[in-house]
Amino acid sequence: MKTSETIEQHLRSLLAEISGQQGFSLDTPLFRGGLELDSLSVATLIAAVERDFGIAVAEEDLSLASLFSLRTLCQFVAARKCCRSR
Repeated sequence: MKTSETIEQHLRSLLAEISGQQGFSLDTPLFRGGLELDSLSVATLIAAVERDFGIAVAEEDLSLASLFSLRTLCQFVAARKCCRSR
């Protein structure tokens, strides 16, 4: 299981690749005023999260609050990893 630090590092790398931006903080918004992700970028991100972390991301499980920032996305992934390993 990936630790919270490696989850953050991996998600940061995915977001940098998808957005083309680097050097953003944990609290940089993923949408407006931040990385400016669009719906295609989010679909790409979710597919990568499912593939790389081995978790299913159901539409009803994912809220805009979970996708607000890198921090909230890390928390979402860590919670799903924790629940899956039980």
